Amino acid sequence: MLVSKFRFLVTYRCCPKILGVYVSQERSRKFVLNMNDAAKDENVQPESSVSLPSSPESLSRQKRFRQEKSSRKTSPRKRRHMAADVTRTPEGASPVHMEDKPKSPLKEALRERLGTSAGVTENTSGLNNAPCFVRNRISVPQLFAAAGGQFQMFHSQCLTASQLIPQVTSHHLRQYSTHSIPQAAAVPIVPQIHQGRRTETQKDLVDPEVTDRMKLPREWEYTRYGQEHERCRHAGLEFSVMSYNVLAQRLLEDHGYLYREADTQILQWKYRRERLLEEITSHAPDVMCLQEVQEDHYHDFFKPQLENLGYRGVYMKRTGDKCDGCATFYKQDKFSLGKTTPVEYCRGGLLDRDNIALILELVPHDNVYQGRVGKLCVANTHLLFNPRRGDIKLGQLMVLMAELDKCAFNSSSDQTSQMNYSPVLLCGDFNSEPHSDLYKFISRGYLQYKGLIARFLSGQKDGRHGRDIRLKKDFFCPSFGITDQCQYQKVLHTRSSGMASLTEKKDPCQSLSASTGGNNLSHPPDNTSCPSPPSTQAHQDVRGQSSGVNLSPMGTSYGFSSSPSDFSFYSMGSGRLWHELNFVSSYQHTIARLNHQWDEVTTQHSAGSCTVDFIFYNVLHKEVKTRNNKIHTRHVNEGPLKLLRRYGLMSQAEISDLGGLPNPLCPSDHVPLISTFLLSK
Repeated sequence: MLVSKFRFLVTYRCCPKILGVYVSQERSRKFVLNMNDAAKDENVQPESSVSLPSSPESLSRQKRFRQEKSSRKTSPRKRRHMAADVTRTPEGASPVHMEDKPKSPLKEALRERLGTSAGVTENTSGLNNAPCFVRNRISVPQLFAAAGGQFQMFHSQCLTASQLIPQVTSHHLRQYSTHSIPQAAAVPIVPQIHQGRRTETQKDLVDPEVTDRMKLPREWEYTRYGQEHERCRHAGLEFSVMSYNVLAQRLLEDHGYLYREADTQILQWKYRRERLLEEITSHAPDVMCLQEVQEDHYHDFFKPQLENLGYRGVYMKRTGDKCDGCATFYKQDKFSLGKTTPVEYCRGGLLDRDNIALILELVPHDNVYQGRVGKLCVANTHLLFNPRRGDIKLGQLMVLMAELDKCAFNSSSDQTSQMNYSPVLLCGDFNSEPHSDLYKFISRGYLQYKGLIARFLSGQKDGRHGRDIRLKKDFFCPSFGITDQCQYQKVLHTRSSGMASLTEKKDPCQSLSASTGGNNLSHPPDNTSCPSPPSTQAHQDVRGQSSGVNLSPMGTSYGFSSSPSDFSFYSMGSGRLWHELNFVSSYQHTIARLNHQWDEVTTQHSAGSCTVDFIFYNVLHKEVKTRNNKIHTRHVNEGPLKLLRRYGLMSQAEISDLGGLPNPLCPSDHVPLISTFLLSK
């Protein structure tokens, strides 16, 4: 025994290829033994003409295997259990299990699929995705007979059938490992095994029963208000929102090295599109914000399929020669489309990338909502990926906030109590991690960017290496016409002139609004000047520095106060940014069902895993604290838009147990974020 182990170690050190063949052979032998066990559970007796050979060499291998197994240290209780559970066949060739206690779930699935019929023919509706040895729906003796009694051909068929086992059922096989596998007739050793390529018909086959048996460890997490709403229904419109990066097929193929661990069949568009549709229909969200939607797939697949389900969609392709874009769908029985605002980030200078955003103003139907809110602004965006160019991402966020300020600011015909803005949902792939500087800017509403290093702004791991480019005060070109308060200069001029006339007629206690006659402005004029603020009106922020703007007292959150005097001046190039949209993330970024000890993950591939997808919504008031360089939001005072629940995410370990992303349950390298809100009256 020691000599054989020494030879094996020498072989392993000297010939890694031989070790690979040995491991492949061992996997094949265990797989065939598992199939033979399934045939016995199926009450199918092998025919004499196709029985496996029992040569003296194979019997000696069996004897050696039994001796090695008996030499292992086991407790007396376990040995008694093994003796009671395992018996020998009349021929004495191999031990066979008479009864498995407890029953193996894998065997129960086999009995359900095959029953006791031995003459089951191949079913082309679900070949590739069936559980390991059930894919061909043929019993073991029939499969071996079809191979003409030749083990090489028989093994190739078995290997083809079991291709998805490591990726699909690795997390399930752990619970089966406690059931010992009976040793059937030994399998002759094959020097080398070549895996045959699957046909096109096999590649396109999908079996939904496999994914039905597998379940994601995701659960709904209710807020305190959501729990109250479940007990006593509050008045208003309840609706759900999904944000999902669906992974454009052309981008997947161009970056195939990121998905080398996934099975090729899972990466095919014919498979992925069916799983995407199943995901959407299973959750049936009322509003969907999709990113990386390939243009031809939108027209050929997403639009017709979702229109049949009662949705209506708006699509915007990225600028330049890019193949994908953002698509926003909404259910027509709850909302109607008001105004659509496409946002192009590519405007020259710093903003030279082809990323975009899409803003929809959705109007609730009278038959489902009779409240005071006139519209719901839904923003869908996909920011730049480059981890080292946080300055470009910050500039894109400034443009997005300015567009949202223009679209969501309350006009005279749309007023909500105590709110300067209509309810806003900000969804998308921000390519920024939680608690990064860009995330703080969105959730806290304030950022002092002067001196920050560009590659650290998004918090991505790939930004840890590179040149240190520090942001200057004038990193953002003034010709874009966007102030430090993330508002368009021309829009502010229009509001200031409109406020003067409105305040003379209206009660100053009411929420302020203005006529935004220039709201159709997508690109403000380049020749805009920044009027200097009067020194008597300049206030100081919490750091004691002159900001040139009036800051509203909102706890530790910062924002540009909407009052008539504020529209008369603003600042540009001060080294600080503000916005007053008061965003709060619908997710907590730690998993509640795991006692908040593990971080949430929204995307994973071969290069790593992280959280870059978010759903933000605006509130009346919040208190923001920074502790250990992390954002903590508390004392949230929600407005008409109230969060009820969120669909909890998974940890990195849980996604790895599923085989990474994409996998049979998750057809993209991102997972969808889903939140349910109540638009109160």
